[in-house]
Amino acid sequence: MKAASLHDGRFLDPDDLRRLFFEQVGVAASALLTSTSPAFHQRDAAPELGLESAAMVGFLAKRFGGAYVLGVKGPEARRPGLHDDWVGELANQLSGRVKNKLVSLGIEPYQVSPQVTIRGGELAVAQQLADAALVYSSAGGECQVWISLSVYGRIFVAAPNDHERPPSEGEVLLF
Repeated sequence: MKAASLHDGRFLDPDDLRRLFFEQVGVAASALLTSTSPAFHQRDAAPELGLESAAMVGFLAKRFGGAYVLGVKGPEARRPGLHDDWVGELANQLSGRVKNKLVSLGIEPYQVSPQVTIRGGELAVAQQLADAALVYSSAGGECQVWISLSVYGRIFVAAPNDHERPPSEGEVLLF
């Protein structure tokens, strides 16, 4: 189901929400990673094992929940001290961007957990626990985004309120 085909005031079945969710994660991850390094490009390949640094952010709404794991590997991932914070921040930004995109489409907002960042020589995500994975490559290494999503019934799509729409990425709010 494409975001443009949503109609306000109707329900999404779990499979429709999953398709919409994964589509929005792909859009948000591509925009985020190409904004940090134009050299990143999405690859249509299975993720390879051996992440060197990863961050996980959990999320929960009334009728769905799950987690994002964003991990990196390669020469840039081995620079000491830099990537622990960077990877955690990317995971936080991804979660926020997807949340904003879903809210703008009338999907209920989700709560976000603080990110957990780990570093190791051969980190791996259990593929049977992830629902989807995206792979981005650059000359400096690889970035993987893993998504786990559980949906607990049909989701109501509300009419988005222009006054409650989240700001665009990078927009500063003064209050």
